[in-house]
Amino acid sequence: MSEGELVLYRTQDGSSEILLRATEGTVWLTQAEIADLFDTTKQNVRLHLKNLFREGEIVEQSVVKDHLTTAADGKAYRTKQQRAGELNLAPEELAFYDAVAAKLATVYDQKFLASLIHDVVLAVKRNLKGDWTEPHRDAVQAEVRSAFRRVLRTQEVRREDFEYLVEKIMEQAQALYARWPLAA
Repeated sequence: MSEGELVLYRTQDGSSEILLRATEGTVWLTQAEIADLFDTTKQNVRLHLKNLFREGEIVEQSVVKDHLTTAADGKAYRTKQQRAGELNLAPEELAFYDAVAAKLATVYDQKFLASLIHDVVLAVKRNLKGDWTEPHRDAVQAEVRSAFRRVLRTQEVRREDFEYLVEKIMEQAQALYARWPLAA
């Protein structure tokens, strides 16, 4: 991805100036820049974002770039690629894992969830042969949901977790593969 264009944004009262990075119609800001823009702390921004992700108002994969964060104390935190490697998942599978692990990590162990997500993503990819765009979207989504349920039954997932898992997985699939087949 290119670095994009830089745009200087100044608040109406002139108290803050922020250099925005615009790439392919999307503006990227760090949490510190968002905090500065809204005159709050980085911790408040992080808390708000976590709530938005947890509630499903936004899908993390569609708004978060893979960058290593280094704290002011010099401590380096794991990147998403490192986390994916630790779970034996492909980086794109990690988005699916994170979407379901927040709620189900206390019910299923990490190894089971990682294996389940790997199988589910394979089911998604098998169904990407279809056209996700209108007018075929509903039929393809029905096929994908059916494939997810087969995987969940095979992996002996508790029946009461099916709907939650299917909805979270569909959200991630739509976010990651929204431009399919155009992106293929």
